[in-house]
Amino acid sequence: MAPHSSKARGSLSRIWCAAALGCVGLWRSHVTTFSFTPSRRLRIARDVSRAALVVREDASLWSIHLGDEVSGSVTNLNELSADIDMGLDSKLLAGNLFISNWMPSKDGNIGEVFKVGDEVTARVRDITKLKGYRRWCLVLASADHPAFAKKPFTDFKLGQALTGTVLRKTRNMLFLDVGAVKDAGIGINEAGNLAVGDKLEVRVSSVSNARLVLLPAATMKVVGDKVTGRVVALHPPFSVDIDVGTGLPATLHLSNWLPGDGKQVDDLFKVGDEVTARVRGVKKDDRYRDIYELASADHPVFEFTPLTDFELRQQVTGKVLSGDEKYVYVDIDAVAVGAVPREEAGVRREGEAVELEVVRMSNDGLTLVPFLGPSMDSSAQDSEDV
Repeated sequence: MAPHSSKARGSLSRIWCAAALGCVGLWRSHVTTFSFTPSRRLRIARDVSRAALVVREDASLWSIHLGDEVSGSVTNLNELSADIDMGLDSKLLAGNLFISNWMPSKDGNIGEVFKVGDEVTARVRDITKLKGYRRWCLVLASADHPAFAKKPFTDFKLGQALTGTVLRKTRNMLFLDVGAVKDAGIGINEAGNLAVGDKLEVRVSSVSNARLVLLPAATMKVVGDKVTGRVVALHPPFSVDIDVGTGLPATLHLSNWLPGDGKQVDDLFKVGDEVTARVRGVKKDDRYRDIYELASADHPVFEFTPLTDFELRQQVTGKVLSGDEKYVYVDIDAVAVGAVPREEAGVRREGEAVELEVVRMSNDGLTLVPFLGPSMDSSAQDSEDV
């Protein structure tokens, strides 16, 4: 075959360049930030950086809790369940109501109870992804379902000590009855291979609108807890590892012990020394295990509100500090900064004051979303976007 002429090569080059520019333009039109509106309606918002229009579809998911009452109309029926349209403009599927959650003591065809178009008032029993679906779904139940006689997740606090009874097991998880509206989960690697009916002393490691996660009381710590252990390794010039009985060694950085002193760890510690400190933070290793970061007991950070003092659905005022691709970080006068998911926070400015709601409390910090109320302080308009 004869080689391409220079004219043909030039034409091909122009075609490839046009295709590449088209792909870049398409990518730019889909990479967007989000703006939040304090309501449960869809909002079209303008992206400041790329002037693209995007639609907020998931603003209400974080704010729905187990036990909440919802109303809607029946849109579809099959033998065992009904789909309920609750008018939520979100990524949720229509609520799903199983006959067993409406009349727990009776089997039957739900078509004998409801017909399409009926108005139904029910309560949220679970927020989950149904098998075969990629989106979230509200699992509904009657208002007097036995599950709602137990404590809502809003009654639990981070670090709270509980006694749980193993109800069921999966390959990786145990599910415990701790008196909550839904069974709490704990990893088998953390709890050990217990049998159904066994009891375990635990603490709350994470609680959100739909999940309660536990860790063994003997090994779990929260920010602010006092711990005592022995130095097991030195990492000159700035850090040491300390065994505090939590499985993995905790880390003590010199800046959290004697900030600005100028000394090195060799001057202060040796292997085998006993050290008393407090937990300043928690990070995860590559197997998602907790590694505790320590500080001196009189570190200034402990003058702020401990995470254990917060409650789900608590309203707090925060000030925007910074942001990255996943979160906007806010100062809420706590021992750790709060994190607002980027898709919930939208475009924020450094120094801006925002009204927030606590939607998840975990061992490594608080997750918040803008409060679904009438007031959103949008001061500091001349500051930098984060």
